[in-house]
Amino acid sequence: MKYWRLLPIAAVVILVAAILIPGQITSAAPGCTVDYNILNDWGSGATVNVTVANTGTTAINGWALTWTFPGNQQITNLWNGSYSQSGASASVSDAGYNANIPANNGSTSFGFNMNYSGTNAVPTDFALNGVTCNGGTAPTSVPPTSVPPTDTPPTSVPPTSVPPTGVPPTSVPPTSAPGTCAVAYTQNSWGTGFTADVKITNNNSSAISGWTLTWAYANGQQVTSSWNATVSQSGANVTASNPASHWNGTIGANGGSVSFGIQGTHTGTNNAPTSFTLNGVACNGGTVTPPPTTTTTPPPTTPPPTTTVSPTVIPPTPGTHLDNPFVGAVIYRNVDYVASVNAAADQNPALASRMRQVANYPTFVWMDTIAAVNGDGYYSRSLIGHMEQAVAQGANAIQIVVYNLPNRDCSALASNGELLIAEDGFNRYKNEYINPIANAVAQFPNLRVIAVIEPDSLPNLHTNMSFAKCQEADGPGGYRDGIVYALNTLGAYSNFYSYVDIGHHGWLGWQDSNFLPATQLIADAIKMADKGVNSIDGFVSNTANTSALVEPYHTANQMIGGQPARSASFHDWNTYIDELSYAQAWRNRMVELGFPSNIGMLIDTSRNGWGGLNRPAGPSTSTDLNIFVDESRIDRRIHKGNWCNQSGAGIGERPTANPASGIDAYVWVKPPGESDGSSELIPVGPENPDGKGFDRMCDPTYTGNELNGYSMTGALPNAPVSGRWFQEQFEELVTNAFPAFQ
Repeated sequence: MKYWRLLPIAAVVILVAAILIPGQITSAAPGCTVDYNILNDWGSGATVNVTVANTGTTAINGWALTWTFPGNQQITNLWNGSYSQSGASASVSDAGYNANIPANNGSTSFGFNMNYSGTNAVPTDFALNGVTCNGGTAPTSVPPTSVPPTDTPPTSVPPTSVPPTGVPPTSVPPTSAPGTCAVAYTQNSWGTGFTADVKITNNNSSAISGWTLTWAYANGQQVTSSWNATVSQSGANVTASNPASHWNGTIGANGGSVSFGIQGTHTGTNNAPTSFTLNGVACNGGTVTPPPTTTTTPPPTTPPPTTTVSPTVIPPTPGTHLDNPFVGAVIYRNVDYVASVNAAADQNPALASRMRQVANYPTFVWMDTIAAVNGDGYYSRSLIGHMEQAVAQGANAIQIVVYNLPNRDCSALASNGELLIAEDGFNRYKNEYINPIANAVAQFPNLRVIAVIEPDSLPNLHTNMSFAKCQEADGPGGYRDGIVYALNTLGAYSNFYSYVDIGHHGWLGWQDSNFLPATQLIADAIKMADKGVNSIDGFVSNTANTSALVEPYHTANQMIGGQPARSASFHDWNTYIDELSYAQAWRNRMVELGFPSNIGMLIDTSRNGWGGLNRPAGPSTSTDLNIFVDESRIDRRIHKGNWCNQSGAGIGERPTANPASGIDAYVWVKPPGESDGSSELIPVGPENPDGKGFDRMCDPTYTGNELNGYSMTGALPNAPVSGRWFQEQFEELVTNAFPAFQ
């Protein structure tokens, strides 16, 4: 029995655990102010931004701010500083990179999430390095003299596990514009960059359901990312909005508020905007002029965490459900991926014309974190944002990957996820991940949503049960429960099409030891769903992998020197030596197990073409079994256990419907060029928004392990040089494409 974990993962890698070293705390010249701003409050918790200003005449090099909470507030996580709390007494010290607060109103900021019960009153007794701020009374507690060491900005993302209790309303049209509104725009600026927290207050007597806030910049400011709102910019004009169905899309009456954040660049003086309109009505009496804040704080490595509320799922509307959703489909081409393709082509004029052809084909959009669904953090747009782009393209279908189970990829390094079963992961998966996807599907009933369901999940429950996380995923709140919830919730919508992942032939191909028990396990799991065998539209193989679609120059049972070809070292007695034979056999087996005779199959061909100079032109003439197979096979990996950024891999068959018997479509689940992982830690950021970890399998000098065999990495020589996207990977895949791009 093979215990390999072979699937490549959907993004590249990262998280640097930065070690921080604070500056020496010095006494502050008398004078400081503290702006304690509650950005979001959901009744049992809140997100707070704190700005500390030095009003004295001497710069502060190293600081600690102390205060006492009026109630039972408890900090749960904090960014841009280090904190400690004892009872109601709290202390926050600098993070090293923001240790200096210039004199004469220089400032710095930090933020945190907290839990509380009862009331959430604002503290009043702030002290900076023991000096009373805001004219209040200094606390009796002494600021800590020891803070965690640091020397670079932290790269870890503040946890998003905020236990919200409120439920936003279901989608309704926006109300008429409010009578009065107020906007607080608080910014931090450094060099050529800035961040800003924007708080909208509704002073009207009725709630605002669905809002759009607009303003204009005067000094070349450009928004580059946002969180808790969808933000776009045309020239100097900026638009931020959320529909009523979004958790942040309703502003309560009589002082209710919502907040969001932005990050951007500027040239020259970074003056704050002076006028805002909310749903077309001017706020702040028509103008707002908060003083610009200049600090030495560098840009945060991650935006403040979002507050996620468990949404009420919008009921489905009846509609036609197609046998094969790929027939007659005009499928969305991910605008962000298309931009990456064209940017890569710009860097290689010799290959540019072939590279640009890739942008003509649809790829899947990976919903691999809660933030990816909401469009928060470093994600350029939400699932709804992609759907809006699909409609704008004239598409009638969009392809997504549902990929965020608790204990995800339980035997992996680079691709394990953000949710853990032991930390209420199943409830978070349901409420913060699947339910928002369902609401997005409901809002676009005329758009076919074709989904790959949880790559690298159920197969682990057969082959990798020696791992503790896999053992846990085999129980309550694990893979079965998660997938059943996804199928039940998303399958209620007639425009949703689900294909459950089945690994690939190099993982589950051995008939008796892997294939038969795995088919039974996965069939039994799907039958747990409300619609049983009718809960899915089919299965998908080779997700993000490089297993050859067809081996044209030999067959599994072809006799060479008196031995079947599948007994060669490379095939290792596998019953199936390519993906098409494996997928068709899987389909037949599922029909035997009671699934409909029209059940469909997908095969990911995004990088299994294996073209280029090393592709054999015909079968070997050798009578030696291993030589014959090695000279005849088009899969040029050193070992089928190899999965990370394989040298010599190329784009395979183009996406097409009904390409072979029993196959609904060849698809590009993995966007060509996106990295599997990295042999180095890469910081969280635009190139790695979901914070994937590194895996030595991506290191070309690695010699393998017990899961994947030994002495067989074959990774690209410099893989990767950056994060999710890197030039060399894309060039390699285009160069070795088969069929070739002309």
